[in-house]
Amino acid sequence: MFETKVKEIIAEKLGLTVEDLNDDDDVLDDLGASSLDVVEIVMEIEEALGITIEDSQIIECRHIGDICEMINRIS
Repeated sequence: MFETKVKEIIAEKLGLTVEDLNDDDDVLDDLGASSLDVVEIVMEIEEALGITIEDSQIIECRHIGDICEMINRIS
């Protein structure tokens, strides 16, 4: 499902493995992503899943699980 794809995108961008990621990981604080990384991750998720994520939706999602829940709501 899309949760796996989201984790694959995040892992690839940040030089991690999917096994390194947990739903409660904070992308910025726990995984060390920069704001540019986040923008690039969002763009890749949008392209891979064929969705559009609004800026306001991104701001409220810091944890991987939150990102997946938000995608589930908009797709």
